[in-house]
Amino acid sequence: MRLLTLPLALCLLSAPAFGSVPDLDPVSRSERQTIVCRDGRTVIAEFSDDRDGVHLVTLQAPSRALSAADRAAIEAAVQELGALGRIEVACNGSGGQIVVSVGGTLVEQEGRMWQRLLTIVWDANGVRGTGRRARPAVELVPWR
Repeated sequence: MRLLTLPLALCLLSAPAFGSVPDLDPVSRSERQTIVCRDGRTVIAEFSDDRDGVHLVTLQAPSRALSAADRAAIEAAVQELGALGRIEVACNGSGGQIVVSVGGTLVEQEGRMWQRLLTIVWDANGVRGTGRRARPAVELVPWR
């Protein structure tokens, strides 16, 4: 006699006590990344994703504070992500820059998959985007 085994997740989804699949979606979630730079600085970046969109929770580094204008620029940019993916933080020891990349939803264009990506460069002058951008902006980058 051969027993049919189902993955646990499939068993839970088919159980009537749990309701429909959308009922299982979280109301909100957050992603937090903490790193220690080579010069000893600890950098913390945390973003949340809820039904209102993606939001900046905190961006902290020693001897730096986000200005209200910088926080507003980041908040405006993360709204374009659609959903929160992963967060990556890096330090540039010589320039004192902190780079935060936040991934968003996937988009299909011209038969290829692209990911929305927000890259924030934070230095002594404040927050800016990559290249010559004065403010962070979401870009589409090839996915894998």
